[in-house]
Amino acid sequence: MVSSIKIGEVTSVPGKSVHGRYKVADRAASTIELPVSIIQGRKPGPTLVVIAGEHGCEFSWIVAAVKLARDLKASELSGAVIIVPLANPTAFDARYLFVNPIDQVNPYGAYPGSTGATVTFQIAHKILHEIALKGDAVVHLHGADYNEALVPFNYVPITGRRDIDRRSSELASCFPVHYHLNALP
Repeated sequence: MVSSIKIGEVTSVPGKSVHGRYKVADRAASTIELPVSIIQGRKPGPTLVVIAGEHGCEFSWIVAAVKLARDLKASELSGAVIIVPLANPTAFDARYLFVNPIDQVNPYGAYPGSTGATVTFQIAHKILHEIALKGDAVVHLHGADYNEALVPFNYVPITGRRDIDRRSSELASCFPVHYHLNALP
């Protein structure tokens, strides 16, 4: 039996796609919520987590994640795909490069996050502990921020654990790019 996946109030149903919002932080007069999609097949299998929009002007990857959430068919899937197409909505709204405009912190460097720190660290904590750790693999979509012109490449952090490093490299090889960078985190 395939069990459901719950992220905040967004709960998957085997064989269906569900979309909702997940509260990750409070501000003085509002809350910060992330869009979340869970596409879950009827058959058991691995869970892939896809995160985009950690940098607010990486528009191409935000659009790609939204299209993936819209077009992926649960009926054709074993396992699940969890998609967060916009992990830094305040930067997106403000058209802000690289950092969260609230606290000037780059989300990518804020992991593992903290519940008692500034907003970006709170968001990183929720993404890691409530979303990413539900996956068997995590893909961060980055690049083409507003001021960037990059050659497409894959970056795979090397952990020193051969099984994880091998599987990470295999996953990265699924993306059709010419450059593959293995690096220590």
